Amino acid sequence: MSSQLLKDRYQALELLEIGDSHLKLAEIDRAEENFAKAFQIAQTFPNNIPKTLPQCSVSVREQVLNGFIRSYAKVENYDSAIRVARGIEDEDFQACALSAIASQVAASGQPDSALSIAETIASNYYKAVALISISCSYINAEQTSQAAEILIQIIRIAEIIKNELNPAWMLTHISYYVQEKLGQLDTAFEIAQLVENDCDKALILNRFAQKYARSGKFDRAIKIAEIIIDNEEKELALAGIASEYAKAGQSDEALKIVATIDNWKNSPLIEVIKNYAESGEFERAKQLTETIEYSQDNDDRFEAFNAITDGYVKAGQFEQSIQFAGSLDDNFNKTEALSVIAYRCAEFGQFDRAFQVIQTIYEINDGSVCDIFLDCILDFVAKAKERDRVLKIIQTIENESYRNFMLGWSAADYANAGQFDRAISIAEMMTDGSFSSYVLSWEVESAIASKQYDRAVQVAQTIHDMNRLQSIRLGRNVIAVAEAGELNQAFKIARTINDKHEKAQALANVALSYAESAQQEKASEVFAEAVEVAHSVENIYLKIGSLEAIATNLSRAGELSKAMEILSGVLQIVSTVDDEFNKWSLQRELNSKMRKLTKSE
Repeated sequence: MSSQLLKDRYQALELLEIGDSHLKLAEIDRAEENFAKAFQIAQTFPNNIPKTLPQCSVSVREQVLNGFIRSYAKVENYDSAIRVARGIEDEDFQACALSAIASQVAASGQPDSALSIAETIASNYYKAVALISISCSYINAEQTSQAAEILIQIIRIAEIIKNELNPAWMLTHISYYVQEKLGQLDTAFEIAQLVENDCDKALILNRFAQKYARSGKFDRAIKIAEIIIDNEEKELALAGIASEYAKAGQSDEALKIVATIDNWKNSPLIEVIKNYAESGEFERAKQLTETIEYSQDNDDRFEAFNAITDGYVKAGQFEQSIQFAGSLDDNFNKTEALSVIAYRCAEFGQFDRAFQVIQTIYEINDGSVCDIFLDCILDFVAKAKERDRVLKIIQTIENESYRNFMLGWSAADYANAGQFDRAISIAEMMTDGSFSSYVLSWEVESAIASKQYDRAVQVAQTIHDMNRLQSIRLGRNVIAVAEAGELNQAFKIARTINDKHEKAQALANVALSYAESAQQEKASEVFAEAVEVAHSVENIYLKIGSLEAIATNLSRAGELSKAMEILSGVLQIVSTVDDEFNKWSLQRELNSKMRKLTKSE
């Protein structure tokens, strides 16, 4: 998107915000004026409705329309919304807007009113889309006869659309919505049969085949799959049906279908392997893994391997599970399988066995891989109230590197539970000194928890290699100290924070606390220091975030002019952002905040 288009998009979205503000104040004329201007800009953008379903992108037209509908949904002044929509010059966009209004009115429980709007829509496609929402509303109101009448109208409109220009994508959409929103699978299939374009028809028939399979209608699903002309879509449909057969426990039927297709076999094969593993047929499951296609870039086998491993563990065959995991041919699959074993062992309370398995993972990879699931395992430890027993197990680990690694995790777990003294004593058992700064951080938290604020300040000032996570935690503790009324100590602790972004925000929080306790002179001093620190932040986005946080606290402290001054400075910083989309998004957000501050003044 070009720079000018980004500016136009930004302006349209800003006009939406202004219109929304007027609408909330019941200033209808001014609201309609701004919404109309937003649509005027939006209709200059291309009408690029995504032809694929479900939609995975949103056009500028849709962004503006969605914002417009959200605004009117809050106040339910749909007469005003219709007036704005009828003023849209682009006929297709006007029909789209009226359809969206009718759908929203229907969703609010007013299907009769929605129907009167839908009847005025010139476009058959957008009328049909609105009628689908109206039928859904009648169904929700248990007015089944009205819902059925609307469904008949939708079918008639679909038959008319068949003779229009480029009908395939419209019929595909209508069929999809009838299926998804109304649950009328047979009617949706009837509409899909009107599609004459082989490519579009193949896509929608594939969806229907799989939908019928998911509802257990396998014979119907297979018959639909067989009439698909495009071979790739046909095989996708058959693979989906095979997967559903397997999920329903019919592995033999699934394998019969798999034998008839050349591609997309992996998904149904994995489902069958899960069935075999669940029923204890491990040899059959392992043999089937050999038929799964894989490459270095795409290896689906790990899901099958994990299912077999999990099956062994659930059956109480731990040694076999470890033996199977150890036999796998690459470290990724081996690690995945061992992770399953460790997780299950912990779930069953067998922590000694879990940690033995984790040591194997640790030796294959490194600590960062173990970090992914150790949180979950320590949750089991906490729930079982087994922290002390687990610590004893960890202390018996012979591998020094692994023992230190696990002691670190144990210490952090105790600290997170608020047992700081215990965390510190565990960290001191470590022989590599990697947790020395954490020990000091926990001493600070322990002192704060016991209301020894001078001690907290003293220890905080000795932390020299503080990382970002520790800075974040210390920032939270600054708030706790300030809330306890110990503002001078909170200020001193905030100054020790190493990460400049976190430090600026912590200082801003302390400054606000000074202002709320009527210490204006001190508040101004700390706010000024926070601003100075924020300007020294190197990352431009974090710098912007820090300054915005300070401006927010200044406005809360009643210093609106100073807040505006900072936000004006932030706007200048934003103008130097290279990425055009991010630049306009930030400018829009800042302008919105500045408008709110202006109204507060």
